[in-house]
Amino acid sequence: MNVKTHGNPAAKCGVDVALYDLMGRISRMPVYQLLGGRTRPEVVTSKAVGLASLPEMVEEARSLVGQGFSLLKLKTGIDPGAEIVMIRAVREAVGPKVGLKLDANQGWTLKEALKVLGAVEACAIEVVEQPLPEWDLKGSAELRRLVAPPIMLDEGIKSPQDVIRIIEERAADMVNIKLLKCGGLYPASAINSIAEAAGMVCQIGSLDTTVGSAAAAHLATAKRNIRYAEIVGPTRIARDVASGLTIRGDRVLVGEGPGLGISVNRVMLEGDGINT
Repeated sequence: MNVKTHGNPAAKCGVDVALYDLMGRISRMPVYQLLGGRTRPEVVTSKAVGLASLPEMVEEARSLVGQGFSLLKLKTGIDPGAEIVMIRAVREAVGPKVGLKLDANQGWTLKEALKVLGAVEACAIEVVEQPLPEWDLKGSAELRRLVAPPIMLDEGIKSPQDVIRIIEERAADMVNIKLLKCGGLYPASAINSIAEAAGMVCQIGSLDTTVGSAAAAHLATAKRNIRYAEIVGPTRIARDVASGLTIRGDRVLVGEGPGLGISVNRVMLEGDGINT
């Protein structure tokens, strides 16, 4: 596919995942077996607190902890001053045992990142995701040198070659893998292997339907180096195109059936359509 067509990773991901599902169905094995075998009984996922007013974010954080989530993600990168207040408030609300990740989505400058992370040092942030623009690997390396929390890169991870450049620049402690962004399970496995060889752990991120989320969950089930997961897409979709992936609170469990272990709603796809 890469020889015939440049880019278009989401389209390639659809073909890639379908082929893994087909291989699993033909061999009568779940996809995680094709990827190396089960390394964990279930995948633990974090969940993001939605952007809202400060009281609403604090209340949602409390609610998620009540649902069993032990790791929360806070979106940042817009207003450093307000974000410092929000991070401190959420930490106070959920207590010291709940992990907190920050995701700036490329929104900070190096100066802003240093300001925020210095101000919330006592909040024991577990991971800082994509604090600077994806092109600023030198800035990311400098930030990594100056702050305590591990730096995870996300938007800049589109291929195995991107991970090699990040390793060369010493720009991150970990990387976030998204199947739609890198082209599917085959390149995602390569990204994880390269990162693992360099001593970097990975996160698998997915806001997909059950189809894409199941593929991400199979990868996380098979790869021990994938330490973090964000697989919550099906919980945010009113009408999903498939079923069969079990998500209970912060636990994600793939099916034992062949392939992805899911069933596609063909009536929805072929009859009344996805968008109605």
